[in-house]
Amino acid sequence: VSTLSVGVILLFAYSMGLGIPFIITALLIDKFKSMYKRINKILPYIEVISGVILIIFGVLLYFNMLIKISGYFY
Repeated sequence: VSTLSVGVILLFAYSMGLGIPFIITALLIDKFKSMYKRINKILPYIEVISGVILIIFGVLLYFNMLIKISGYFY
């Protein structure tokens, strides 16, 4: 049954789900800035490791061997 009140409740729930992450981000941005200064020292290493992992997954995907990775986790 679709009524105006159900529509308002659904729209409110959707809006909260969309807006809450942005509000939390705005409240925690100062804490993130201080954390980013500490992480900035190791960021180049994180980028290289992430790139290598992406390349490995790309090669496995190209050769249709990605199933071997999922076999380790199940």
